[in-house]
Amino acid sequence: GYVDSQAETQPLLHTWSRGVEEPFYIFFPIMLMLIARYGGKKYVRYALTLFIASFILCVWGTKTHPEAAFYLIPYRTWELMLGALIALKFFPKTEQPLHTNIMSGTGLLLLCISIFYFSHDTSFPGYAALLPCVGTALIIMSEGSFVNRVLSTKPVVWIGLLSYSLYLWHWPLFALRNYWGNIDIPPFYKSNLFLILLTFAFAAFSYYIVE
Repeated sequence: GYVDSQAETQPLLHTWSRGVEEPFYIFFPIMLMLIARYGGKKYVRYALTLFIASFILCVWGTKTHPEAAFYLIPYRTWELMLGALIALKFFPKTEQPLHTNIMSGTGLLLLCISIFYFSHDTSFPGYAALLPCVGTALIIMSEGSFVNRVLSTKPVVWIGLLSYSLYLWHWPLFALRNYWGNIDIPPFYKSNLFLILLTFAFAAFSYYIVE
């Protein structure tokens, strides 16, 4: 399991997400081309079908095959299709400030619940994954809202540019700290604060030198 104590010492465990994302990047464009050629350009219909089928599978799998439901793409496709449905303009768009602020505020609340209230005991993904996914979707769709304006400020955008490198670096650093937990060094160098700062330093290097 991803949150098992043993997992916290495996520095490359987080690369499981590449096994979910890469097939999407490869096969989703092919699917769109096939729909354009043979499916009457009914992109939303097929994306919605995949969303519903995968979500049902995810809810079932979280109860019966929890590790497979966490790691494998058939159980996670619905999350990717939610983003696809936004891109395909499946959801009605509103530009009313009141509506966009309510949407983004609700989205932020759902994300905060996910961050601060989910624990090792939370059955995930399943129904619980709706909170961060729908929360993110609401924020994406609420263009012009207060939350989106904050997220568009330069410091936050800079963190967003580093986000992939932050993801790649954070887990190895924390896992190695956990693996070498008894090493005799000053406590600060094993603290979460130091590792977060180190993660940002490595991520900035990766972004500017590699990306």
